[in-house]
Amino acid sequence: MTVREEVHRLVEDLPEGDLITVKRVLQGLRMSEEPLRIPSRETAEERRERVYALAGSAANLPGCVDEFLIRKHEDTEREEQRDLRPRDGVA
Repeated sequence: MTVREEVHRLVEDLPEGDLITVKRVLQGLRMSEEPLRIPSRETAEERRERVYALAGSAANLPGCVDEFLIRKHEDTEREEQRDLRPRDGVA
């Protein structure tokens, strides 16, 4: 019996629910054999334009890393000050 025939026999014996898993495994094997598609090469200027367009589309979004770090630093300072204050009823 060939490997192909053995696989067919095994598939025939599987419950219906397991066939979905087998299908996904086989599709994954097929995809792993396909060559990777490399996107078309773009010039540095084209890439720069694309990056600036993306940055421009996000320009109106709230906050940035610097603002986050400032808020985080302020939060940390408040917590440190709170921890330094004596607590009522605690020795």
